[in-house]
Amino acid sequence: MSSRVKQLKKQLAVSAISVVMACVALGSATYAWFAFNNTVFARTAAVTAMANGMTLQIVAGTTPDHGKDNDTVAFDSTTAHEISPSSTDDAKTWFVPASWGDGALVTSYQLANGLDAATGKYTVGGKTFYAYNVSTYTVYTVRDTGIADVYLDGSADEGAISVTSNGQPLNDKVARSMRIGISTVDAQGNETLKVVYAPSEPAGSGNDAYSRQNGIAGWTAVADASSTKVATYKHLFGTTYVDQNGGNWAATKSGKNFDAPVENPAALATHVDYNGVILKVYIWLEGTDADCVNTAASAVDEGLSYDVTLRMVGTNSQ
Repeated sequence: MSSRVKQLKKQLAVSAISVVMACVALGSATYAWFAFNNTVFARTAAVTAMANGMTLQIVAGTTPDHGKDNDTVAFDSTTAHEISPSSTDDAKTWFVPASWGDGALVTSYQLANGLDAATGKYTVGGKTFYAYNVSTYTVYTVRDTGIADVYLDGSADEGAISVTSNGQPLNDKVARSMRIGISTVDAQGNETLKVVYAPSEPAGSGNDAYSRQNGIAGWTAVADASSTKVATYKHLFGTTYVDQNGGNWAATKSGKNFDAPVENPAALATHVDYNGVILKVYIWLEGTDADCVNTAASAVDEGLSYDVTLRMVGTNSQ
């Protein structure tokens, strides 16, 4: 084995990658789950992914770039579009409101009509909306440098996942209603939602009649055409990287190395090798969130842009 390969293997434990999603521009003066024709949009402008450049690599799309060993930045400009509130429990089935009752509370739901899974685009009443933004990446290792497991970077000062504007942390109502979902796609094309993140822990009930009548609050989602439910996906918030079932999604830094969690490790991707693993990153505004209501309108600053950064690290595969 060459000395170069040996050195690359040593550096596997400290390889880090970041995904930066820039959400710019808010569309109008009202930000509300129920207001289809007058809704604030978080407009996603670009997605950039950066890698360590030594062992763990990342590129936009579904094909590893084996032509060089320093793929440190992957830029995806094909996913730029606005997003409006929607709801999902699995990043596959997406709901939007269908009817409203007293107090403009949502009383029934419908599937996003004609949803284009690749873009999140759908139509209501002849108008076009986007339920989410999704970007696709391939994470892989340099030839002969071993196999990696990928975790959130628990050592990052800014947090493993952060929402900022011009480099400053944001915690307004738009940011708090955001959800960032990470999924993997296997060799047969089967997609699995791994975990969902919110900038702060959701609390309270949203603009939904069923939630308010049945005390459904916090991490919520639309269940079917007439009801909501507590979300079943694994979830994280803030700098809390242990999910509701005890799974630990963050690696910790020890000197120059990153260590996988000792108890209940929950990797974003496992056994990542030269052939790579496909990761998808979804961003949506959760319509059932307590911050996604009409009373949030006055709190929305249409001049803000939103940048979502996802920081990941590779550890030696267990």
